[in-house]
Amino acid sequence: MQYLLMAMLEKGAAHGYQLKQRVDALLPPGARPVNIGQVYGTLGRLARDGSVTGRVAGREGGPERTVYELTDAGREQLRRWFDSGEDSEPSRDGLYSRVVLAAQSGLADPARLIDRQRRSRLQALRELHRQATLGGGVPAGLDRLLAEGAALRIEAELKWLDLCEQALTGR
Repeated sequence: MQYLLMAMLEKGAAHGYQLKQRVDALLPPGARPVNIGQVYGTLGRLARDGSVTGRVAGREGGPERTVYELTDAGREQLRRWFDSGEDSEPSRDGLYSRVVLAAQSGLADPARLIDRQRRSRLQALRELHRQATLGGGVPAGLDRLLAEGAALRIEAELKWLDLCEQALTGR
């Protein structure tokens, strides 16, 4: 959630409810909306850590609201996150968020993120096939089934990456 909010603040200052609306607009149809308490809790932690600053702003006919802005330190933290790539056991939701936020904020190239993830997953697939041919102390039938299951998951992710690339970069 922190990087999602930081990317939204890269587009401009906003109060918590505006950020919730921006994040909800990014969610796929049918997804559960973001909890406003989670938004404000995350903003509090980001402010405490110096990634955002908040200032109280009056509103005509309404209560005062805290408007948040991304700090230079927060901007640098966000850039590092974009550049960090995915873990060896990636979350498609995490990658999707990273790619969408890259496209929204202009802080990173979505095509580069997708390409880096594709290379990582292809390497994992090659390593899986190499290990399967060497065996791993598991009876041959189970070893083959485990390898096939893992390979199918990776192949599905590679197809999903192709869809992301088409949807978000037009390639």
